[in-house]
Amino acid sequence: MLGAGGAMGTGIDALFGDAEMPEFAVNLDDVEIIGQVREEFEDDEQGLSELGVSLAKMQIQAIFLRVMPAGHPKPFRLVAGERRVRAARLQGLATLRAKAKELTDEEAEDLQFAENTHRKNLTQIEEARKIQRDLDTLGSVEAVLERHNKGRPWLSKMLSLLHLPEQAKRLVNESISADAEVISTVRQVEKVNPAKAKELVDDLKKTRGKEDARAKALAVRDEVKPKAPKAGKKGAEKGANTTVAQKDMRTRDMLASGSSGVDVPSLLVDIYERLAVQGQRPEEVLSDLQPEEQSACIAALRTPFEQARKAENAGKHVFAGLREGRFATEGAGALLLAACMCGLEGSFNSEFRLDDVLSVIV
Repeated sequence: MLGAGGAMGTGIDALFGDAEMPEFAVNLDDVEIIGQVREEFEDDEQGLSELGVSLAKMQIQAIFLRVMPAGHPKPFRLVAGERRVRAARLQGLATLRAKAKELTDEEAEDLQFAENTHRKNLTQIEEARKIQRDLDTLGSVEAVLERHNKGRPWLSKMLSLLHLPEQAKRLVNESISADAEVISTVRQVEKVNPAKAKELVDDLKKTRGKEDARAKALAVRDEVKPKAPKAGKKGAEKGANTTVAQKDMRTRDMLASGSSGVDVPSLLVDIYERLAVQGQRPEEVLSDLQPEEQSACIAALRTPFEQARKAENAGKHVFAGLREGRFATEGAGALLLAACMCGLEGSFNSEFRLDDVLSVIV
């Protein structure tokens, strides 16, 4: 099996393992094209019609084909070069230079994925679709991580691209930004104020490569971000309309803001509401957290996790936390309680995992 992750950054000749493979002229009618990783074929720098004109003059790189078994409808199946084939068809060309090799289904898909990822036109969303197919085929997160030699945060961020709202998706599809932090920030803005998100993305497109995209996105996020109620505010209304943020003031008071300046109590309340009220998945929430926010969450939730692992009586430990106001069934206290439950369920050798804690809430 070819590891697509390990093949990144190499040429297709290296991927095939035979740079001296002989070339031949293939009739395009003899080439089968099935669903490809790539779904966008136009290029801001060179359209298909322009590429067709260029191919008519000179074809710099051969297309790559898979030799199909006897009895197959067509003798070859395309592995790499669909844009060139499309352009040749538009130009009226009947043949292209090609190389061919016998491949398994998995080898063909890995080669196709690696070659397209090597080219800038393969969007991150298309890459995420390939990873989702790997997950469906391999059947486990661990197998996908091993195949791509990546960690869980990478997988969560990549799969979250499949569920991007309209404006965040524009960043990827229109090649405005491939910065995961910018994408995440625009996504947060769009959930609060879609109109403001559209203005932001339009601005980022106009100033692409000229101004700091992260700074622009963060400024808009701070502008639209709902302000959490201040702890201990006099005259706060109580009753049926009391928010989660107001209900767990005691828990909030026990949590200090992180050294990075992150408002940990407000952040935990926001995470709880996104999980329990808005119905978001843990991986979606994690993908939106900035690195400093994720570190602050881990620091705050690891403590009740470790305390629970050392508790001699699980029941007494939980009830003590409830009586003292450290734990609650909503808001920040609910996340502290979830971390405690993860600690009680694990052995003394188990590791703290933020995604496990968030999964308790949903």
